[in-house]
Amino acid sequence: MPVETIPFLMGVNRPERYSNLLTVSGTDRFSLPLYGGGNYYALGTTSVVVGLEPFIVRHTAFGEVIWARRIVTGSLPLFTGHLGGGVDDNGDLIVLFGINTTTYGIMKINAAGVIQWQVGYSDGTTALLNNNPFLALDPSGNPVALLSHQTPAPTDTVLKLSGTDGTETWQRAIDNPNSTNVALRGVSVDSSDRPIVTGGWDSLPDEAAVIRLNSDGTNSAAASFTGDIIAADVMAAPDNSIYAALDDVATTRIVKFNSAMVFQWGRSYSLADLRHLAIVRNGANIIVAGDDNTDGWLASLDSSGTEVAQLDVAGVATSFRGVNAAEDAYLLLGAATSTDAYISKMLPDLSNPLDGNGVTYTAGSRTQSVFSPTITTPTVTNTASTAFTRSTPTLALADVPFTSNLITGF
Repeated sequence: MPVETIPFLMGVNRPERYSNLLTVSGTDRFSLPLYGGGNYYALGTTSVVVGLEPFIVRHTAFGEVIWARRIVTGSLPLFTGHLGGGVDDNGDLIVLFGINTTTYGIMKINAAGVIQWQVGYSDGTTALLNNNPFLALDPSGNPVALLSHQTPAPTDTVLKLSGTDGTETWQRAIDNPNSTNVALRGVSVDSSDRPIVTGGWDSLPDEAAVIRLNSDGTNSAAASFTGDIIAADVMAAPDNSIYAALDDVATTRIVKFNSAMVFQWGRSYSLADLRHLAIVRNGANIIVAGDDNTDGWLASLDSSGTEVAQLDVAGVATSFRGVNAAEDAYLLLGAATSTDAYISKMLPDLSNPLDGNGVTYTAGSRTQSVFSPTITTPTVTNTASTAFTRSTPTLALADVPFTSNLITGF
């Protein structure tokens, strides 16, 4: 029987909150927490053998590690620490990573830690993997991924595969003819199977963009914001409304569009870098996570943009990059200290966080202000593409030695 069901059958009371510090040789970048189909995962990187290779941890709902494995790339991938992933309704993981400096890998792994399928994509140039998660699953568990070009600028590619066997469904090149550079940074898929991507382009001043595609990859709607900002992350809510994170050097903004892509509200905070958004699965809270180049920061907002709570998070610094939703009542947080991966489970109103493992939570005091942007409809060129060539790699998974320090609370 599954490990995590045993305590319930025995009638043992289990903690509702935890933090776990995972020490894996050479752990780098961040821990991205993922949940789906009752299964919990965290993604990061390790240099246990060579270079930086992706590692995956599966853990229970109570923080206990079930297994920890690395994807054996045997090389030094560029920006491998910038991983993307999603978990389908069966609890299987699909992850996007760098195989080497020219090739992306996309792999499906089941809950037992066994590879189901794997594919590679390369445009023959150095791939640029973006700062935020850049893979999302549609309602049927099919992955939609963002693939970046270094050359030729300015296009980026949105790719959709079958979750069943990894076959390609479509590949679309996103361009702005008025720009010298297009960079896509975030992706989500709404309940109507429409991908939403965020990013921006150089257009003097730079513009941030939120672009919704139809299920076949063609354009549906788009909005852009001027002011030297870029759209970092995006989340589609259960009602198909859209939340996007925008940031520049010193200010972060959260904006909401309704299901018709009509702007609803915007909020701003003084913060250096907004990393991630999450929507708690009951739709009641929007969670934003970021850092100020010193400490991490969390805020919980309701669907009208009203702040519920905020926290300063000391001990994670600029590696504070992962936030995701678990069951209706919980939030998953992932980060990295100087050498270790940190995962935590907490309540979506941010109450009673657990200090420990070198991480301390205190009440935040950043002032929220109204953000009222000028929104325009950008020129977005979206064409069928074959820029990225498909291959069939033969990568393997290998166990990774680790130590775990689990702290629990009720």
